[in-house]
Amino acid sequence: MSVTKFILADGTSAALSVVLMVGVGYWGGNRLQVWRRDVIRIEYVVTLVFSVLWGGLDAVQISREPKEIFRSVRSLPDGQQPLRL
Repeated sequence: MSVTKFILADGTSAALSVVLMVGVGYWGGNRLQVWRRDVIRIEYVVTLVFSVLWGGLDAVQISREPKEIFRSVRSLPDGQQPLRL
């Protein structure tokens, strides 16, 4: 490839890239408030889903360990009553 052809192709692609990046930056800057609101909404949803999953995993773990709970109740000293929930 000749030097002239390379400089022409490189200059054309650089000009198009600069116009594209500046345009995307301008468009993104104008939509920043909308994006911020969407990100906050997504954070709330992720927090809610994480909390529900965490609670569900705790419930499953507790439901699989009832023998441990009853074993500790059987080992209470004489005269002491187990705590009723």
